[in-house]
Amino acid sequence: MVKAVIFDLGGVVLKNAMAAVYKKTSETFNIDLEILKNQARPLTREWQINKIPSEEFWKRLAATLKVDAKSLKDIWDKTFAENSLPNEEVMGIAKELKERGYKVALLSNTVEPHENYNKKRGDFDLFPQVFLSNEIGMRKPDKNIYEYVAKAMGVKFEECVFIDDEEVNVEAARKLGIHAILFKNVTQLKEELEKVL
Repeated sequence: MVKAVIFDLGGVVLKNAMAAVYKKTSETFNIDLEILKNQARPLTREWQINKIPSEEFWKRLAATLKVDAKSLKDIWDKTFAENSLPNEEVMGIAKELKERGYKVALLSNTVEPHENYNKKRGDFDLFPQVFLSNEIGMRKPDKNIYEYVAKAMGVKFEECVFIDDEEVNVEAARKLGIHAILFKNVTQLKEELEKVL
């Protein structure tokens, strides 16, 4: 029996702002989009588990891309804020599940500035439990983070539904016996939830 529904943040509860961030950065500095992503992602992974502080991330990425660190940070922050918009329909689903007695939680690979922005705007308010990679020191799809979340919520893997827009994260959860849904759109999410709840 399902007791808990765990939502990803960016790309599920919120619109995926990072696609816009990469696009804007690529256009502003005239850097090939794929090159930018390939340079940014390994550093982002370290940043998401607090292996490097924010200042170090900007410094190292700017040096690799041969651009000004402050300009890079300003564009990144501004674009993130403009595009990290709540998906009201998904928020509505989470609210309804909570009212029906399910434990609802957030599980996100994130970084401190984004956490601060989302927290200030109230994006976490609906969720009694919020699990963030930068606070835990682990990130999806590491199986340890799913184990950590299940234990903290007091549920077994088979009692969880996990919703994410990244296939790699969904597959990792499924391997552990979690009911995992690859989020595509709200209609599809509702249909998939009906099957498992």
